Amino acid sequence: MADIDDPITDSVLDEERQRYRGAWLDQSIPRKLLYIAVLLGSLGLALPMVVAAPDHGLFDGETLRSAAPTGMLLAVVGIGILSACALGLGAIHLARRRLDLDPQAAYSTYVLEDMAGMLAFVPGSLSVGYSQFLVVVFFRGRGAVEAYTRVLGADPTAQSSLAPPVPLVALAGIVAAAAVYALSQYAAYTD
Repeated sequence: MADIDDPITDSVLDEERQRYRGAWLDQSIPRKLLYIAVLLGSLGLALPMVVAAPDHGLFDGETLRSAAPTGMLLAVVGIGILSACALGLGAIHLARRRLDLDPQAAYSTYVLEDMAGMLAFVPGSLSVGYSQFLVVVFFRGRGAVEAYTRVLGADPTAQSSLAPPVPLVALAGIVAAAAVYALSQYAAYTD
């Protein structure tokens, strides 16, 4: 069957596609990239906590600066997820601006955009949030660690040879945030 050029049907289908996307996902790609940059940059808040850690108890400043708890692996995964989603959103934005996409391909980019947004804002933000919570537990000292262990039944001080130290994770988050912010500004400029 041949494609029929019907502007009324096309506009109705475009409205349905937009309605399908949902309200909270109905943000522009530059804005989504900006939110991802803020999430990544929030990992940098661990740096002042590491520098200002009190020098008393088991978790003094030096221990916190060299600590590589297993939870930091989750931060690395979160940085990877958020960075990959930002690159995907940037590629989608570029494809929409530079390529002449047929309606089905254009619709596919909206689906991919929604998938990248969901992946970034659900598992990505949860992993970043938990990692920040873990740094706060370390910062608060022995009492907070004992309370954490009582409530969750796991030792947050468990070290891993694969996990990077807390300051390194914070610096990686800042660098990734700067790169994603630059990408969001480029996307906003080309919008």
